[in-house]
Amino acid sequence: MIKQLRNLSHLQSLNLSGHKLETSSVSCLVESLRHSGALLHHLDLSGNSLDGSSEAFERLLKYLEHCVDMKYLKLLHVDNMREAHCLMLREILLKMKCLSTLALEWCSSAFIYEVNVLERVNPEIEMLNLSLNDISSTACGLNHLTRALPSFQTLKTLDLSHNDFSEADDSQIIALFDSLSHLSHLTTLDMSENHTGKAMCHLRRALPSLTNLQKLDLSWNRLNEADPSEFKLLIDSLSHAKQLTHLNLSHNELDNTAGHHLAHVLIGLNNLTKLDISWNNMEHEVLEEICSSVRGVFIV
Repeated sequence: MIKQLRNLSHLQSLNLSGHKLETSSVSCLVESLRHSGALLHHLDLSGNSLDGSSEAFERLLKYLEHCVDMKYLKLLHVDNMREAHCLMLREILLKMKCLSTLALEWCSSAFIYEVNVLERVNPEIEMLNLSLNDISSTACGLNHLTRALPSFQTLKTLDLSHNDFSEADDSQIIALFDSLSHLSHLTTLDMSENHTGKAMCHLRRALPSLTNLQKLDLSWNRLNEADPSEFKLLIDSLSHAKQLTHLNLSHNELDNTAGHHLAHVLIGLNNLTKLDISWNNMEHEVLEEICSSVRGVFIV
């Protein structure tokens, strides 16, 4: 099938996600695209376990150097990306002036942050996915992200899930959420499965500025382990998110006290249509109180 691409000179969009492409297939893909002369605007290679250290991946990057009109790029699950390849990616992104969607999910290389890849991304990008990257495993990861985020003034969707911020310093987390406060156009924020209630409570620093936020996912973050006063401040800050339609607080083992306070704040969120509070430790009476505070909302 990939070889048939050789005849599609006008091809602009290509989705090969979930095909588990091997190195030889990537080489064949690049050869076919080069032979056709097609310059893609949309490329999705997610779910393929690409070998970031291979010559085939380098050939793919060299092809992407010519796709200056790329608008949508997903390179998910790229293993062992070498520093040289990260430097190539940095310069490629600098050329993609029209890029609006970028997913670098599960790209296991600290070099992505050490060579400041994100600082080359089009500042008018609208969707950025950096989940499953273990960003906080090195100081440079969080620092680089913190520096880069304020430049994305048109960003609407940000996915930082599955990064485990539990080992990060408080000062780094505070700086990260302070940088988030610059993203006033953000409508979707996914911070799920970062496994630290203490760190997530600092999100309260950004929420007052995120006045266009519609979807917020804080599931699987051990919010029950946060200091009760800090958690209260986080929930209080939700009152600023007047446009919120979807809120996910599932799998946090929240107790009755947390539930009572949540119910009080939810009364003011008139645009809420879906609330997920599954897998918590609230009793029936508290759940009824929450249901009463958000009548008409679909509750999981």
